[in-house]
Amino acid sequence: MIQGALLPVAQGSSTGREMDPESRKALEKACSDFESIFIYQLLQELRKTVPKDGYLSVGSSVNSTYDMMVYQKVAEDLAERGGGIGVREMLFNQISGKYRAG
Repeated sequence: MIQGALLPVAQGSSTGREMDPESRKALEKACSDFESIFIYQLLQELRKTVPKDGYLSVGSSVNSTYDMMVYQKVAEDLAERGGGIGVREMLFNQISGKYRAG
C-alpha cells in the first residue's frame, strides 16, 4: 500500500500540471509525517549518547516507554509547529518537481 502512494502526485507534477489542492495537502501531510519519524529516530539515537547513570538513567521499561512517548510528541511538534529541520520542505519540493539545486 505504501509503495507508489505518492506516484500519482509525482506523475502529475512531472507533466507540468499544477497539483490539485487535495493532492497538495496529502503530500504536505506525508512529508510532515516523514519528518516527524526522522526526528523521532534522531532523538532516539541522540539519547544513546547520554551516560546511563544519574538523573537520565534508563533503568526500567517504564522510563523507556515514557522516553519513547516524549520523543514521539517532541518530534511531532517540531515537524508540525516548529518548522521542523527542513526535511519536510526539501522532500515536498523534490516530489512536487519544484526543487532546483543551486
